[in-house]
Amino acid sequence: MADHPSNGEWYEYRRLVLAELRRLDEALQSTESKLLEELKEMRNDQQETNNALSALQAKAGLLGFMAGLIVSVVSLLIKMD
Repeated sequence: MADHPSNGEWYEYRRLVLAELRRLDEALQSTESKLLEELKEMRNDQQETNNALSALQAKAGLLGFMAGLIVSVVSLLIKMD
């Protein structure tokens, strides 16, 4: 006949399994927390990049307008002469 573990052995095995499950759960929660923090940081970085891009687009538009205005004024001045 096969040897069967005693109740004390089962209790010890159960205790070890539960301890390992708790450890894994804590590790998972820690990893999840770190990932959420990184995600927040990435979103903030993305928002900053979007803001910088919008500012550059506005500057480019203004510079394009000014360049066109200068060309137009110079052309008018040349035609007046």
